[in-house]
Amino acid sequence: MKIYKTGIDHKNWKGGITKRGKYLYIYMPFHPHAIEGRYILFHRYKIEMQEKRILKTNEHIHHIDGNPLNNELDNLKLLSRKEHYSLHWKLNNPVFNKNYIPNKRNELGRFTKK
Repeated sequence: MKIYKTGIDHKNWKGGITKRGKYLYIYMPFHPHAIEGRYILFHRYKIEMQEKRILKTNEHIHHIDGNPLNNELDNLKLLSRKEHYSLHWKLNNPVFNKNYIPNKRNELGRFTKK
């Protein structure tokens, strides 16, 4: 029977950070909110380390500059689910956001500003 090396013992180990879709994930198999039992969103991990607690499922992290790969603490803001949805609704609504341009998106798929 062949034994396969996993995690830090595997030859392709790169520190446990991987990109899936537009977000970074970190390998944390024992985290209570791990996706597929192994990974959590890297921006959630950074805020959890700052707050010194595990975030609730209704707590969201907003990327202030709109770049989901920029996980610097000064670019992350902890919001409730309601606050986060409301913020994005206002950002994508021409009544509240005077810089809103319909159907114009940048390379990240976000609406661009004037």
